[in-house]
Amino acid sequence: MLELTDLAPFTDCGELWSRLFDHRPFINGELKFMLREFENKRSDREVENLFSIIENATEIKDNQVERLKELSETNIPKLTDALNKALEETEAIFKVEQDKLKDNTLEKNREERKKQWNVFIESMSEKYTRIDNAFEQKEEELNDFYTDLEHKLNVTTK
Repeated sequence: MLELTDLAPFTDCGELWSRLFDHRPFINGELKFMLREFENKRSDREVENLFSIIENATEIKDNQVERLKELSETNIPKLTDALNKALEETEAIFKVEQDKLKDNTLEKNREERKKQWNVFIESMSEKYTRIDNAFEQKEEELNDFYTDLEHKLNVTTK
């Protein structure tokens, strides 16, 4: 038969198991500490904050929504008019800038055409000068040829 002294190692194993794997006492202690922390130290601040938020929301719903509607009905048309005026002014400025850009483009095109015209005139004057020089050279050659021919005729007739 087993005696009580023989069961001592088994009770030690039970204590070991409960210390290693049974966390209920530790968790219970932590839960009690957390409850004390929230109940005593915070003194229901969260609940009071929630109630104040609910009061503010109901006040806004009851009073401020109507006020907001009234203010929007009076001020939105003014805002719309101001925005339309601003839009018209910006469109006018944009149109002026576009016109200046077009004028600037026209001026650039005119300057480019003037440059091209000047190049064309210079080219033509160079060609005329070459033609005149070639004509004078031919004229000189022909004069020399005929004077030489006359000279030969005069020499032979004598």
